[in-house]
Amino acid sequence: MILKNGDKKAPVLLWLQGGPGGSGLFGFFVETGPYTLDENMTATIRDYHWAKHFQIIFVDNPVGTGFSFTDHPKGYVTNQEEMADDMYEFLQQFFTVFYEYRNNEFYITGESYAGKYIPSLGYKIHSVGPSSKINLTGMAIGNGMCDPETMMDYGTYLYNIGLVDEMQAAEMKNLSLSIVNHIREEDFYEALVEMDKLIINFNVLPYKSLFQIFTGMNFYYNFLMSDTPKDFTYFRDYIELPQFRKALHIGNLTFQNGSMAQKHLLMDIMKSVKSKVAVLMDNYRVMFYNGQLDIIIPYPLTLNFLKSVDWKYANEYKKTKRRIWRLNDTKQIAGYVHNVGDFYEVLVRNAGHILPYDQPKVALDLVSRFVNRISF
Repeated sequence: MILKNGDKKAPVLLWLQGGPGGSGLFGFFVETGPYTLDENMTATIRDYHWAKHFQIIFVDNPVGTGFSFTDHPKGYVTNQEEMADDMYEFLQQFFTVFYEYRNNEFYITGESYAGKYIPSLGYKIHSVGPSSKINLTGMAIGNGMCDPETMMDYGTYLYNIGLVDEMQAAEMKNLSLSIVNHIREEDFYEALVEMDKLIINFNVLPYKSLFQIFTGMNFYYNFLMSDTPKDFTYFRDYIELPQFRKALHIGNLTFQNGSMAQKHLLMDIMKSVKSKVAVLMDNYRVMFYNGQLDIIIPYPLTLNFLKSVDWKYANEYKKTKRRIWRLNDTKQIAGYVHNVGDFYEVLVRNAGHILPYDQPKVALDLVSRFVNRISF
């Protein structure tokens, strides 16, 4: 699905959802697309949608999410390389059909588990080189899972925000150390099993995580909320309406909940894309941004990862001073930025994991400044 604005030369943004197994329709209706839904299945224009300034593509990726399907088990991807190959082929076909956008600046954007999708696809395009005929300019990753080994200190983080006590934090730290050891031994399945036990729910184990047991919370996208907002799921009913299916030429296709896509990626989830991120940071415009209130990919854990990346400005990044970022019209403090060269690391205030949902105006300002090279 592509959304066109009036400027044919505007940069093209590809939005990739996380999960693994999240449909791009979630981003379209809940986060960055032009429409928002209410419980009566009424669609209205979102005030701060990204198609105001950019051409934006939403994709159900990988196969097995949303309306992206396969009739054969071998059609599912099992690792990041296969995912990147499929998305690269998609982009080749897209820019063949919509050839008028081929020379526009192209950015890969997304959030959460797309922290692995985005670098993998970007690295694939970079590796192919000029023959790809894709004008890759940069990537923007929101609350991204990139390198589980360096993004594992949940006990300290949850203790610092008051959601666990010292004994609970110590138990989480011990489990985190075990996960890191499994990763280093390349025992990725055991690492995933223990990650399920620690905090996240990949449905590997049939019991609650330590996070759920200790906090009583079932929602780890924003620590000011304890349960999933109702409007996160409105789109599930809307996409079953005949007029929607007709408009998107979906026919009678079944909407996939992503469970099969996730199942085929289980052995890949705890692997890293750090080396790919380093190459991209050396060669393209890159932004990592985090919501201040996120639990599942907290800002301090993203910093742990980014400070471990070996790239050309690694030392300068660690020494650069933090800037305050304010919205131009209200002078509201939107967040804080570290910037060196074409790399930006951003904390967004009063936002969680689903950042454009929590702070739509700020999110649009964020991506607009980055893509349009406007200083923070």
